[in-house]
Amino acid sequence: MEILELLRGLVKPGAGENLVDIVSPFQFVLAWAPEKRISKFSCHKLIAQELVDILEDVLLRARVEVKKVHGYDKTTSFYDEEVARLLKKTRLNRFGGCFNYRTKRSNPQALSVHSWGIAIDIDPEFNGLGNQKPTIPSWFVDAFEAKGWVWGGRWSGKGTDPMHF
Repeated sequence: MEILELLRGLVKPGAGENLVDIVSPFQFVLAWAPEKRISKFSCHKLIAQELVDILEDVLLRARVEVKKVHGYDKTTSFYDEEVARLLKKTRLNRFGGCFNYRTKRSNPQALSVHSWGIAIDIDPEFNGLGNQKPTIPSWFVDAFEAKGWVWGGRWSGKGTDPMHF
């Protein structure tokens, strides 16, 4: 089964044997309830390992950003703390959702790719649908695009959706 088969409607969306829980390599906070922290969430089994790999790459790229500022001579725990601070400061730890059976906001006649659990939203408050000035840094976007994912921030007009990968 391939992702394109999902989108062509050959595989039904929704919960079931196709959804799995993944453990994120860093902790998220729920965008709609920032006092709640999560370390795992559901996605489609076809993207599960790749999404974990991308989030691990995000951590590595964040560490590089921290080292650019603080140098390369600090302890591992220092870098771990600074990476967590960077993810919080840039709001990249704000989880907006992955699996969610629903229609597209831009087209209520069609299902969102979230209905299959093959998309993730990051920081919807500051990177929502139609936002022409996203705050997600390029190094974060690069981690997803390096694996062939599409960033909604590259879409044009009112359809731009920078929270969406």
